[in-house]
Amino acid sequence: MGAADIVPGVSGGTMALITGIYAPLLAAIKSFNLAFAQDLVKLRWADAFRRIDWVFLGLLGTGIASAIAFFTKGFPLPRYMMSHPELVYGVFFGLIVGSIAIILLGMPRHERKWWHILFVLGGAAFGGLVVTTVPADTPDDVWFLFLSGSVAICAMILPGISGSYILLVLKKYEFILSKIGDLGGPFTMDALAALIPFGLGAALGLALFARFLSWLLQRAHHPTMMTLIGFLIGSLVVLWPWQERVITETVEETFTVSSQDPLVLELQEQAIDPFAMTFRRIVSQTESATDAALQTHVEGDSDVLIEEVSRKMTASGPFWPSNNTRPWQGLGGILAGLALTTLIQVLRAEQSEPAS
Repeated sequence: MGAADIVPGVSGGTMALITGIYAPLLAAIKSFNLAFAQDLVKLRWADAFRRIDWVFLGLLGTGIASAIAFFTKGFPLPRYMMSHPELVYGVFFGLIVGSIAIILLGMPRHERKWWHILFVLGGAAFGGLVVTTVPADTPDDVWFLFLSGSVAICAMILPGISGSYILLVLKKYEFILSKIGDLGGPFTMDALAALIPFGLGAALGLALFARFLSWLLQRAHHPTMMTLIGFLIGSLVVLWPWQERVITETVEETFTVSSQDPLVLELQEQAIDPFAMTFRRIVSQTESATDAALQTHVEGDSDVLIEEVSRKMTASGPFWPSNNTRPWQGLGGILAGLALTTLIQVLRAEQSEPAS
């Protein structure tokens, strides 16, 4: 789930659905209810914590946090999305195709109705609209960060609707990833000032939306599942691995520091990664932002202009393999995704078998 939430176009909820923990996940989130809050206020700690499935949430949360840390720090997945997009998108395309087949095969034939196709088509249309929406300029104010967190987290637990893509639409994907990357460095306090309201909004959105989804599944299980399948189908538009993709750069922020600042020394010693999603660079006062391909050498004690730049990769078509794409990487990614889905299904089947 953590790895999926990083990639625009892939939902952590999809992974929860594939692995069979979707219903337990919603139930665990719902356990943070009014009774839990009342026990906390009245200092009945034991009663409060008995209401929560801490083992499930602890293992799940640790896995998600570890994956996010690993795929942003150790093995930067956003970077490989830019350097090897066919392979990365192919893996997730295969995962989602495999998961659609698993969900359909797992539904008893006698419970399938012809009119369920209407929910599939509606979900596919809505999912396709969401993942092809053009990102817009948005503010960095606290209230909008709170709103972004609450909306994105809803998409993250909704199969087929990518929370990271919602952040792209809200123009907060690179912003939030860069703030996570700033933790532990000289800009830690600035990062926390943005991540705390974002996290609070996510917590509120998660608590409310999980209850809504659980209510839908209890009262209209099959139509809801068919709609979720439609969401998955709609998300395949943006995950098709053989689209030509263009990388564009946008200057998100500029600021001035002393030439003796540790950040200046750090930037002078490192080259700009051509596939980094966000980076900072020194810009000479006499050259434009677009001409500043290399870090500028700074001498003496003076003010230095630094730009914070984000890169965005957008699909430009066509939808069939061309000379500018790597067909075999896309095919290999799809096969790997299908194999991973099959492995997950085998493990689920073994886990559900009664002990002899």
